[in-house]
Amino acid sequence: MSLKYLIFTLLSLSITPQTVFDFGEKDSSRWLTIHDTVMGGVSKGKVSRTVNSTLLFQGDLSLDNNGGFASFRSAKRALALPASDGIEIKVLGDGRTYICSFEREGVNLFGGGYWQEFETRDGAWTVIRLPWEDFEPYSFGNKMKGKPALTAETAQSIGVYLYDKQAGPFRVEFDSFSVYTDASDPTEEAKELDRGVTEQPKAKQVGLKGYLDEVVSAGVLEFNDGDTEACATRYRQALEAILALLPIDAVKATEIEIALIRAEDQGSRSAAWTLREAIDSLRAS
Repeated sequence: MSLKYLIFTLLSLSITPQTVFDFGEKDSSRWLTIHDTVMGGVSKGKVSRTVNSTLLFQGDLSLDNNGGFASFRSAKRALALPASDGIEIKVLGDGRTYICSFEREGVNLFGGGYWQEFETRDGAWTVIRLPWEDFEPYSFGNKMKGKPALTAETAQSIGVYLYDKQAGPFRVEFDSFSVYTDASDPTEEAKELDRGVTEQPKAKQVGLKGYLDEVVSAGVLEFNDGDTEACATRYRQALEAILALLPIDAVKATEIEIALIRAEDQGSRSAAWTLREAIDSLRAS
């Protein structure tokens, strides 16, 4: 599928989603983490904003001590959402299944909320739409009966759970939470959101060099923290977006393509250095 067709498909949705959280400079939302440690478990997770104006949730899920969940959520308050058909999430996944959760006005669900699962694709940005009518009330993992339905008018405190009973590291990144009022689901093409569509405006706003400076600054922090895979992934996504969307000369394009190919067969540490060299070459040009 061509990028031009993808952009056209996204723009042609009948109603533009209304953003609730976009994690940009003007977003002052606060996010809390709650894990199975409240019940004796030992899962770990943290949430942080990135230089690309996204929200990153990462950690390690453990099943020890009868544990098995990690979560983050916004502060409990009315979200004042407009009348809509559901929530739309733009997410960079790791292949695991997550749960979108809301609290509801007038309903107390201890250890849970109104839940709906969503699947992610490893290393791919996707647009996911979750209808209000499909959210169901849960408490401590058990579905509750006789509770009123969740609606945009009664939704409070959005959150995300990892509760798939699979031990191991997780990493998921959110570009935005929005509400949508288009009754029809997005087409399959629109569900596959190329990260380049988001990266292109940012590169244009600050210039190519300024954009790459931000990418490198974030990558260096990840590399120095020992997360070489995250660093390599960040560099790879930036180069792929530039190659696909920005006008660069043939020589530089070839350098990027060679670096991307070389990095595919390397470990994350070596790949990060290979991709960094290509980025530095662009910064110097």
